[in-house]
Amino acid sequence: MLRMPAGRAAPGARGFVRVPRVPRGDGRRLALGVAVFAPGITATSVPGSRPAEANAAFDLGGYVPAGILPVATGYLADAVGLTGGATVFGAVVGACAADGGAFVLAQAE
Repeated sequence: MLRMPAGRAAPGARGFVRVPRVPRGDGRRLALGVAVFAPGITATSVPGSRPAEANAAFDLGGYVPAGILPVATGYLADAVGLTGGATVFGAVVGACAADGGAFVLAQAE
């Protein structure tokens, strides 16, 4: 039987939970990818030697807004009505798409 907490890890030992991260120097690529693929759920192509971590980082850009926006819209619709909630939802999605497009165009120059 495993009892929690399991205790401290030995010095220098690596934990068994890995948090995905972006390889050093690829933050700009991640930002561009999230800006382009945020309306979708996954990226179509992930170069590099650690595709699982890179894909997880790209997925974060899709799943977080895809989960937060509808839930927030539901609460807003309860507070102000369906028409107002749907209007704000459309405006937020449109603004995010415009901001993402502007960011990509600015980086392309």
